[in-house]
Amino acid sequence: MEEIWKPIKGFEHLYQVSNMGRIKSLDRYVKNGNGRRIVRGKILSLRHNSTGYLFVTLYDSENSKQRDIYVHKAVADAFLDNGQTPGLTVDHRDNDTFNNCAANLRMLSQSENSARWRREIKGWDTTKLKPSQVRWIRYRYSLGGVSYKVLAECFQVSWRTIQKVVKRDTWKNII
Repeated sequence: MEEIWKPIKGFEHLYQVSNMGRIKSLDRYVKNGNGRRIVRGKILSLRHNSTGYLFVTLYDSENSKQRDIYVHKAVADAFLDNGQTPGLTVDHRDNDTFNNCAANLRMLSQSENSARWRREIKGWDTTKLKPSQVRWIRYRYSLGGVSYKVLAECFQVSWRTIQKVVKRDTWKNII
């Protein structure tokens, strides 16, 4: 895959981010005692925070500006179509926070990202019922003669859960 470089928002004339998750400074002139000298650009070293995300500190000496930016967010802003969409967060498809290639990143809502984290990383299955059980509950309740409470005891859930299933407040996608 070819490495493509794009400017970082807010630091366009100083830094670029690549689709491979690297950040580089650009050649620039800086003031010194006798005028100005050129500083050659280079690939920057990345650091990681306590939660395992890579970041880098960017400086703009002309505007006295300094900011830490997360690499995955910079890559998403530059290379994903919806990188700046409010309400969306950057997700690492392979769960490796050190892999910041554009192909490994996608935008998810916070609730989607949290559910994915619980399910795939923590291994927690938060659904109490399976689709086949939902179908059976609706079928059995439609025949009559059985209460929410009895069905709840069968599936070890609350009667309120059964009520929501029967009334289609939950599991709306299951016929």
